[in-house]
Amino acid sequence: MKKTLVGLIIGALVIGLVGSMAVAQNQNDQQRFFGISTKIVHNVWEGLFQNTFRWYSEDNGWRYTAMNARGNPTLQTTQIRRLVDMGVEGLIVSAQDADVTASAVNYAAENDVPVFTADADVNSEKVKMYVGYSGVRASRVLGEKIVEHLKNEVEPVGKAEGRVLEIRGPLGGASANDRHNGFIEVMKKYDGVEVETVVGDFLRSKAKTNALPKIRAREFDAMYAGNGPMVMGGVSAMESAGKDPAEKFIVTIDAIPSVIEAIKQDKVDLAFDQPAPFYNPIVLHYMNKYLEEGEEALPEPGETITAEELNIEPAEHSGMTWWKTPMWAPAKITTREGHLWFQTNGILVNKSNADLGSLWANADLPGW
Repeated sequence: MKKTLVGLIIGALVIGLVGSMAVAQNQNDQQRFFGISTKIVHNVWEGLFQNTFRWYSEDNGWRYTAMNARGNPTLQTTQIRRLVDMGVEGLIVSAQDADVTASAVNYAAENDVPVFTADADVNSEKVKMYVGYSGVRASRVLGEKIVEHLKNEVEPVGKAEGRVLEIRGPLGGASANDRHNGFIEVMKKYDGVEVETVVGDFLRSKAKTNALPKIRAREFDAMYAGNGPMVMGGVSAMESAGKDPAEKFIVTIDAIPSVIEAIKQDKVDLAFDQPAPFYNPIVLHYMNKYLEEGEEALPEPGETITAEELNIEPAEHSGMTWWKTPMWAPAKITTREGHLWFQTNGILVNKSNADLGSLWANADLPGW
């Protein structure tokens, strides 16, 4: 993934948001005004997440503003309060820390600003609804795939025994914890499986640096990473140590472009991908309905929402059509931390479907 591409996406995002606010001064007072506080924007996935908020707001004629917490939960708390004080009518939060940001969500509720979360939730019953796939479920699925591999491909065949290297996200990070906890939950069921964990902070460079000593010191039968950049860091560490990634079973969450290419080259075996471009449009759809209709506009626990019931209209942005294939559907409505959870679907990506056009990483965007 090219650093220049990340810079272009983030740069375009900043320009777009500033331009939006300048134009907004001339709009009438009846126009919706939404805000978003994103935990961090340092790669293409996160840039896309932020851009979909901007694109869908523009498509619907809504004013908007966005803030990037740069991985700092204390800064994010301050930003959420600032957005409330700016007068946003609805607020999306992608939390760096699920507990630290709870106080700011309570502040928003006290000021009658509904808060919806996307991608990474906040531990507060004041949240109206969380939209996201389950990082716990995804990591469980991948953990079970590793167990399956150990049973079928590693001596002694028929038993789940072997060594697994885990590269996890930042300690205390909400989504990082989810992606770690589900995986470890599966691993702990098997006494013969030994797991060594290193922290990669969701960064390729950090993952490589911290994984390399472990990989040099001993052999691993499988590797699990909590996101795409970290798995690529792990693959790079294996190559630096003179070991062939194709000889190991390697799985990750998030099928970013470099992971798709690694799957095609047999360097990564599986990636659990989430429908990231849909998160913010789904939130904005329900946030707007909530402001118009109140609590009755939100789905109820136990419901299953289909693409026919919630139609996110495809639209052209940055030279391609977004939201064409509803990979988020069907979504189950459940609860967590006392609020609704719109739990989206996901997809396991392997060599057989790595060219699937509906995967966001395969979008025909210049530079990808």
